[in-house]
Amino acid sequence: MDNIQAGSRVTFYEGNKALHGTVQAIETVEAMQVAVIKVDGTDNTIKIPINVLTRIG
Repeated sequence: MDNIQAGSRVTFYEGNKALHGTVQAIETVEAMQVAVIKVDGTDNTIKIPINVLTRIG
């Protein structure tokens, strides 16, 4: 797994659409690491498990 940390650029899929964003923080929720991501081109911040992320750049 890539070393994903705050500031990392990442990509992930929502259905068939690839989305990109910047990791704002890493949190542990119920023994699972999740990334807080600011999604590019939106005002949205989402939480997603880090195991579904790919680091870019």
